[in-house]
Amino acid sequence: MAYLVGPDLAQILDYCAEDPVERVFLEDVARRGLGRFAALEEDGRLVALCHTGTNLVPSGSGCGAFAEA
Repeated sequence: MAYLVGPDLAQILDYCAEDPVERVFLEDVARRGLGRFAALEEDGRLVALCHTGTNLVPSGSGCGAFAEA
């Protein structure tokens, strides 16, 4: 079961490294410390990530959970 968490920078960068082309924007804003992030964690790893800034930028499986949170 996936749980909604507030990820730290290391978790975000690990998630982005799994698909660096798709997630280049998420990695960039995380490194710059812009906005906030929410994530879905399952079995100790992030399966989805959402950046909240001027826009919402979801990525990964189960992104619908961010709409429900």
